[in-house]
Amino acid sequence: MRRCWGYYVRLYSGCFIGKAKINKILALKNNYTVSKTPLLGTLFIITRMKIPKLTFFACFFIVLVSNTNLFGQTKGFLKLNQRNPDGWFTLLVPKIMGKVQRHADVDGGFYITNGLEIDYSFWSYEGTPNWLRDVGGRFSKSPHLACLKKSASTLDTKIDGKRAIIQQCSETDEREGFRYIYYVTFPKVRVFNSKDYNYGMFNLSIEYKSKSYISIAERIIKSINFKR
Repeated sequence: MRRCWGYYVRLYSGCFIGKAKINKILALKNNYTVSKTPLLGTLFIITRMKIPKLTFFACFFIVLVSNTNLFGQTKGFLKLNQRNPDGWFTLLVPKIMGKVQRHADVDGGFYITNGLEIDYSFWSYEGTPNWLRDVGGRFSKSPHLACLKKSASTLDTKIDGKRAIIQQCSETDEREGFRYIYYVTFPKVRVFNSKDYNYGMFNLSIEYKSKSYISIAERIIKSINFKR
């Protein structure tokens, strides 16, 4: 097993650190290239090496497990299904996530699992939370942005025919450490406040530790569909 770990460390680090170099060597010698996907690239290199069958299968198992989370889903390739948490809009959510949990101070909720969190909130303009009002109780209808750094990526677009502002950034704090953020806000959309529809804001934030989840985050945000 120690020998297997030796192969694994050398090969797996090669896919991330020296993948371009490995590609060049293999292309020259065998007219092959390593896949851009780290998992496939690693397994390809293993198959090209002359190692005992037992060592091969042990390395194969270690590589596979290291790229799979506890729920049996390959990182970055989670299965999604449509959810309707509040009855008036739908979105895609990873199948491994349980029922929506509720916020205490604002309408909305969140889904959370290992390394991934989806958080959404909404309010009518008149129901703007106190923490977004000034001392006189006044509130702004300007878009509520999550990424305030100059390095943040901001895109003004449309989702489901509604104006949407998408942001991407990263943050680090003592409580949660480093994380990526994929965020969208709809500055003017009809939201349901348990009694009626009124114009207001809808915000959804996706936080994740591994950059491999970026495609999942993008699919979730672009899947948002308002029934009205």
